[in-house]
Amino acid sequence: MKRWLSKLIYGGLLSFVILSALVYMLIGTPTGTRWLLDTAAHFSHGRLTITASQGSLIAGLRIDDLRWHSPDLDINVAHAILRWRPLDLLAGRLHIDTIAVTHVLVIHRPGLAPAQSSPSTLPLLPLPVRIANLRIHDLIVVNRTGPT
Repeated sequence: MKRWLSKLIYGGLLSFVILSALVYMLIGTPTGTRWLLDTAAHFSHGRLTITASQGSLIAGLRIDDLRWHSPDLDINVAHAILRWRPLDLLAGRLHIDTIAVTHVLVIHRPGLAPAQSSPSTLPLLPLPVRIANLRIHDLIVVNRTGPT
């Protein structure tokens, strides 16, 4: 019984260490963060593209040439910087220290998206969000009603 319990404890501890190392590799290293960004772009089915990134999700992230494309909306961001406090997630909140974007172009094409049965709303997040510093430099918004 004692041997079985010690194997269970060591197995749980080993699983925790491996899982922690994997999470750190994904969000704590530039390579892991780039893999996460590439995976997000892949699962967006071509809607999201990111040309370059520097840093990691833990230390701070810079993204160059971020683009979102959908039938009724295009968003192009030349540079974006994200700094946040990932450990605050353990306390049940999302705390973002800085979001800074430069040279943002938003092209809205009303009426070109498939009809929806209800108006669009922002998704509800399961935790409170605090953004301490939001900076937008050089924002252009274009409404287009005809073909592009």
